[in-house]
Amino acid sequence: ADLNGRMQEDPESLTEQDRAELLNLYDGEIRYMDHSLERLLSKLESRGARENTAIVVTADHGEAFGEHGRYGHHPHNYAELMHVPLVIDVPGSGGHEVNQQVSLIDIPPTLCDLCGLKTPEAVQGKSLLPLMYGKGRGDDVVICTASGGDMLASRTPEWKCLWDRKDNNVELYHLPNDPCEQHDVS
Repeated sequence: ADLNGRMQEDPESLTEQDRAELLNLYDGEIRYMDHSLERLLSKLESRGARENTAIVVTADHGEAFGEHGRYGHHPHNYAELMHVPLVIDVPGSGGHEVNQQVSLIDIPPTLCDLCGLKTPEAVQGKSLLPLMYGKGRGDDVVICTASGGDMLASRTPEWKCLWDRKDNNVELYHLPNDPCEQHDVS
């Protein structure tokens, strides 16, 4: 609790040992998630339901550990917060990795598609099933907001532009050369 409070309110007070402890705690959360997922899959298997169950694993945000001088899940659109895992396991699909830019907004239409349902008009995004089966491509541009729309990000596979509307500050990163977004070329 002390580390979490200092991480949020006084990140300058954190030592390298504190940072290492924060990373250990975060790794523990990941191990707990892995353990829980293993239990779920075992239970589905034991009930004969695994072959009829699609599994989606993702996160709503990442976590910062000092990148860009911030800790936690602060309201910024840097890679450490936006680049999250997305695993969609569909039994019988053969499984393969898609290494293209997609958006979490595409999960609901994908689930509708998997279930053979028409995606409601109010649902944004597009189904990822064609991409998962090698018949489509990822998004050319992804747009993200934070802080009630005051922080905007636009990302292509090659470039990322961040705009802090409140401070009217713009940052631009060339992702192939700078995937950690450390050298603003704006």
